[in-house]
Amino acid sequence: MILVHGDLGSLEKIETILQSRCIEEDVLERMHYLLPIPGLFHVRMACVDAINRIHTMGHNLRNDPNGLYKKLAHLFPNDVAKLNKSIPPFRMMNDGIMFITKTTILDAWTENVGGDLRNYVESKPDWEDIERRAKTIVSAYFETDTISSDQRRNKECDERWMNQVLFNCDTMYYRILVHAVNYGMVDIIVDVLSFWVPVFQACGKHKYAKLLELGGNRRLRSGIGDLAWRDLGLSDSSGALCHCCLSIWSLISQ
Repeated sequence: MILVHGDLGSLEKIETILQSRCIEEDVLERMHYLLPIPGLFHVRMACVDAINRIHTMGHNLRNDPNGLYKKLAHLFPNDVAKLNKSIPPFRMMNDGIMFITKTTILDAWTENVGGDLRNYVESKPDWEDIERRAKTIVSAYFETDTISSDQRRNKECDERWMNQVLFNCDTMYYRILVHAVNYGMVDIIVDVLSFWVPVFQACGKHKYAKLLELGGNRRLRSGIGDLAWRDLGLSDSSGALCHCCLSIWSLISQ
């Protein structure tokens, strides 16, 4: 078995080759030993592009003082022309999104502990208290379950707050994906990619959504094998909430 990873165009070419050789009698000639899987760096680029499409495209979003576009323009005042492109540079978007997510997490923790985060860290709280506060923060600032369709239809609802929670949710899952990719947490990568399938569908990246939905996750699992899976010491039951807690606390401990 040979694992072949790359961008969307490369995977489509490999799939075309495999389909054209499926009539061959010999197994080697059918090239069934090739297992195309999506390159995770290219998936990261697709996630950043999806965030850009959802949270910065459009006149209203760019004029929102609390929106992503205004924050990126503040972080990169000399590169506004690049931000106005249909696809801004990946590095600039990635660095900006990661920085904004960190500041959002720290602001949420500061509010949760009563305004003085340094004193809370110096008090050396136990893990139970950290986990309890982290779950409260995630529920209040990073989960969209509390935003019902009735609230969206209500004219008196705080649309800026709801947009901010949606943005926080997207960027947190992107941060989890980046962390999992950097440390080889394959099961977490597979779980997080399932979150991005409907996001890709909503923003028009249908090819990536179809790739991940129809076999990209399964191929990613089968490509590493059971032995490598056990060696990673990971659990399929790991939820995004626990990783959010760890991610939040790792920022405070720095």
